[in-house]
Amino acid sequence: MRRLSGVFLAVVLVSSISTPASAQQESWKNQWYWGAQAGTYVFTTATQSTELAFDWGIDWLITADRVGLRLGFDQVIFASGTTGAVSDGSGGARTVDFGLMQRWQGELYALPTTGQLQIAVAGGFTINNITDAQPTGSFSSPQEEEAVRQIIDDATSKAFFTIGASIRYLVGTRWAAFAKYQFMPKSNEFLLTGAQQAITAGISYALTVASEQVSTER
Repeated sequence: MRRLSGVFLAVVLVSSISTPASAQQESWKNQWYWGAQAGTYVFTTATQSTELAFDWGIDWLITADRVGLRLGFDQVIFASGTTGAVSDGSGGARTVDFGLMQRWQGELYALPTTGQLQIAVAGGFTINNITDAQPTGSFSSPQEEEAVRQIIDDATSKAFFTIGASIRYLVGTRWAAFAKYQFMPKSNEFLLTGAQQAITAGISYALTVASEQVSTER
């Protein structure tokens, strides 16, 4: 009888230890992670070769079983003296000064690994908007200035197809540290003419549940 009691207690003890561990491994699913990240933005323009800018922003990741939806907003801060160029409408070129860019992002993540260390690939769209572009030099008439400013407006906002990858390390049941890479192809219709890349890292916290957990008892 004592032997049976000992076996029973051992089974209960093992179950009580293994169940929380199993639950912890699944705790990242159906969550809404709120996070922040910072890093480097790589770009080129018609007047400058490959340059680096500071990129920081906020990040939301909604997780399911092996997929996730990521939404993000970033602010890119370019170094003082960063310039590009646009057509002046008469066959020449007009230099443009700028220093700030907003990035609105939406990506679908595929999660081939779902353990504590998760690697993901992503595809989606990004809207880049340079918010403070100003032409340099003088104008011969108000009409010329208006025409150049219209060309600048058209060249400072564009949607890009984005591909990328990320790595995420789960800490406990709610925290996660992550790093991600994004690539956007070059465009002659945007002030940043070359291919663009973003390399950022940050932390996130599962603040809310993305979908209600329905138990068998309910």
